[in-house]
Amino acid sequence: MGEKLSWIIDKIKNTCGDETEYKENRDFVHTLGLKCDRVGWCDYDLEADHTDEILDKMEKYIKETHCHLRGRYERTNSAEDSEWYKLKLKYVSAEYKENEKEIRAYKIPKRSNCIYDNGKNSMALVSEDFRKVCIEEQFSGVKFRWMKDIGKYKSQQYFSVYLSSKVPTFYSCNNLSVADSVNRMKLGKLGGKLPKLLTLFYDLSIDIPICIQKNDLPETAFAFYKYDTYSYVETGVLIRKKEADILLQRRLIAKSDLEQISIVEEIPLQYEKYKSEELEPPSIEEMQNSFKAYEEFLKTPRQERSVNEEMALQIFRKQKKVEKEYFNKGLPKTSCEALAGTIYEIMIPYYHISDGAVLSDEYTLLSHKDSVFETKEFVEDMKLEEWLVPLDGVVIAKGADGDAIVLTGEKKVERISHEDYEAIEQWENVQTFMFDSI
Repeated sequence: MGEKLSWIIDKIKNTCGDETEYKENRDFVHTLGLKCDRVGWCDYDLEADHTDEILDKMEKYIKETHCHLRGRYERTNSAEDSEWYKLKLKYVSAEYKENEKEIRAYKIPKRSNCIYDNGKNSMALVSEDFRKVCIEEQFSGVKFRWMKDIGKYKSQQYFSVYLSSKVPTFYSCNNLSVADSVNRMKLGKLGGKLPKLLTLFYDLSIDIPICIQKNDLPETAFAFYKYDTYSYVETGVLIRKKEADILLQRRLIAKSDLEQISIVEEIPLQYEKYKSEELEPPSIEEMQNSFKAYEEFLKTPRQERSVNEEMALQIFRKQKKVEKEYFNKGLPKTSCEALAGTIYEIMIPYYHISDGAVLSDEYTLLSHKDSVFETKEFVEDMKLEEWLVPLDGVVIAKGADGDAIVLTGEKKVERISHEDYEAIEQWENVQTFMFDSI
């Protein structure tokens, strides 16, 4: 069982702070030996060795300062194999989407093979490669409709996913409010670090894997559950282990894209029952028209998109203006000049604007100092795998799942899997990586 916590200090309940309070938050987090963002949000792995000591210090601090803790608790099941998994769909900026049936595909980040979709009856968008494998392998319980691409640049195409096999009921405890004393008692019985957290946090959202009874799972490759109301939303695309393994082998998903659900004979008392909604697939005529349009689309040449450094720096500056809290100060001029003649020279224009930044939900640009540290750690980890070729480059960024983004000696950028150290994606240069990431 894995447990994670994202937390922040509130001086007054349900009230935003100011810069003075944000600094106090950061200072306290740093006394714990942890890192946080500009306002004090801290991500912490509750499986770490000193967790009890950390929680005791947090408890002491809120008692002495009369402040409050707010956060989000996430639990994952053990890494044991399961017959079914939930696909963790990637959240992508909605800027790519024009309407329910049209997109600008080039705006979707590369290697986005499974994207969350809030369409009325489609729960996901998948890439052309993903769809091809499903058709070749005859995966059951799934149909696809082409999403019309009205973008001007050549790009991988995407398809709405329509699932026919519904899990009729599922069970969840994620709707239990910690503001209710009875619910707190129920949640406390789930064990782990949760009972302790419930004594510390006035506001704690819960994310614990749902339960599904074994007899409710279908024979198809894919299935879904969906419960969407004003007060509570719980949805999921499920995939059987056999088919998930095929997609893993084809590198269309990673292990981190799979979330193990709880398949049970009996439902724990703390869980509440939810009835899944129906999803209405498009008509046969609509599906046929979609693929006729797709075939015609493929006959029309599209121009390649070319990104220069000026374009990348422009969008980098623009992003910093919009989301200042996710950007660091620029690297001092003398420090930038010291990088001339090194592999980092090409990074100087970006470091000058911001020495590290959260580029998107998927990528974080490391500060120069963190880049040097992460590169050293990455090289040491690679040495443990004797068959690997030594790293030719430096780690300039990290992916959300822990993948390393490496600037190579050839000035290309590669995404290196944290699981097997294989290059799973490549950009021609730094400016293309930066542009695509933002």
